[in-house]
Formats: sequence, structure tokens, C-alpha cells
Amino acid sequence: MTILEDPAEKCRGLEIIMAQTSDRKWAFTERMANQVEVYRLDVEEFQAKANPPLRK
Repeated sequence: MTILEDPAEKCRGLEIIMAQTSDRKWAFTERMANQVEVYRLDVEEFQAKANPPLRK
């Protein structure tokens, strides 16, 4: 996990997060970004389980 320090990177991260929850276009300023901490989760490996299709 990485704590983002660069305000532009933090703003981009916040925009990505908000796009997941709203159709609204969000814009964040450097001042706003400096009020929060934004973490980036660096994934090295990912596993998932496939569910078989439902039978009718």
C-alpha cells in the first residue's frame, strides 16, 4: 500500500473513487486533496472464483 503525497495524484485518485459511486463529474482542488489521505493498493496477484451459470 502506498500513501499518495502528490496533490495531482491524490486528485486523480479521488476522481476515480467518486466515479464509482456517482454519475456526477467531480473536480478536486489541491487544497481539498491536502485535507485527506489517499491510499493506493498495489496488487501483485489476484485470484477469483468462477461461478457456474445458473440452471433453469
